[in-house]
Amino acid sequence: MSFFDIDAGVKRDVTDLLLRKKRWLTLARSDISERYHRSKLGVFWASLSILIFVGAVSPIYAHLFGVDVKSYALHFMLGLMVWNFLFTIVMESTDAFIVSKDLLSSFGMGYTSLIARAVTRNVVVLGYQLMAFLVVTLLLGNYPTLSWLVAIPGFFVIVIVGFFLGLLISIIAARFRDFTELINNLLRLVFFATPVMWFPNLKPELQWIVHWNPWYYMIEWIRAPLTSSPLPELILVATTIIFVTTMLVSLLVLIKVRSRIAFWL
Repeated sequence: MSFFDIDAGVKRDVTDLLLRKKRWLTLARSDISERYHRSKLGVFWASLSILIFVGAVSPIYAHLFGVDVKSYALHFMLGLMVWNFLFTIVMESTDAFIVSKDLLSSFGMGYTSLIARAVTRNVVVLGYQLMAFLVVTLLLGNYPTLSWLVAIPGFFVIVIVGFFLGLLISIIAARFRDFTELINNLLRLVFFATPVMWFPNLKPELQWIVHWNPWYYMIEWIRAPLTSSPLPELILVATTIIFVTTMLVSLLVLIKVRSRIAFWL
């Protein structure tokens, strides 16, 4: 197959993503309904779960790190929400094509639409968790400020990064089935190297880990404004680089191997 044939296939994927939004939005809504079927609280369990976990862990780790419990709870909660959002997208993308091959073959659904489906349902979960954060921060006596507006573009950036990262991961996982276990174990290690449960400036000797960790920049763009902390220019520059790199690499890989994906499933 020529390059132009492959490029035409990618164009069909983009067209399906943009012009047939109702299909993948409906599927995402159906996924959420099925996940919380017959549950009294429904999606609010996403908020309640993180509240329970943060409420149980924060007093312990705040004492260990010698920091204020309120500040630590907000820091930890926001970091965990963004981490879970990106982590879940990555892990769900590892079998996004494999478990939905009937949709690809029978209904002609595009590869990009399957990733949009996974991202959408996780955006909904993140939205409910942000509502829980708002309640917690008000109860702790912190009120919204103009700095919160800085988090809005950061939110859209991590959603788009999550989409392209999920697309790249899904292609690799379709080709190499052992990749799922590899990425699962790798990300569990990366979690402890990411300042989710600890402050990035806690230990000067750990700064090199923070500066070379792309997850930190995406988390901090959301977390810093919502905790009224200054947002360093480095965060904006690094996240922009991550955004552009992830988008270009995933699109180039899709163009290169799109015609082979069907044979890998």
